[in-house]
Amino acid sequence: MIAEFFQQSEGNWRSERRYYTLPDGEAKEMVSLISIRFLPQGSSELLHLAQLHHLSTETPLECGAYVSWESKDSVTQRKKSKGSTLFGALGDILYRDRGFATPKPVTASFFFTNPQTLCLRTEYNDSMF
Repeated sequence: MIAEFFQQSEGNWRSERRYYTLPDGEAKEMVSLISIRFLPQGSSELLHLAQLHHLSTETPLECGAYVSWESKDSVTQRKKSKGSTLFGALGDILYRDRGFATPKPVTASFFFTNPQTLCLRTEYNDSMF
């Protein structure tokens, strides 16, 4: 099911969102351009990701995705974030080359509530996401 999810996610996407920062409650309006590319088993990106996680070459990552983004403040047009990350799946574990709040490789457990909804649980630096 994870391979189908990544394949259906492939393409270029636009995300618009508003969030509030604490404690001042200031609203931020962000726009992100996101590009997703499906990675089949054995791709060079997944082999690299497996090395980062010290995984055995005898049990390769099943599939994955390369995700890049560029985000900006939709009000000021100032660039806020630009980057990329790798995802690779093996069983019910999703491997990443970096976390949201760390540049180190991280893992997340995942499950589906339906074929279009991937739920992740990630824990690192005494935080849970």
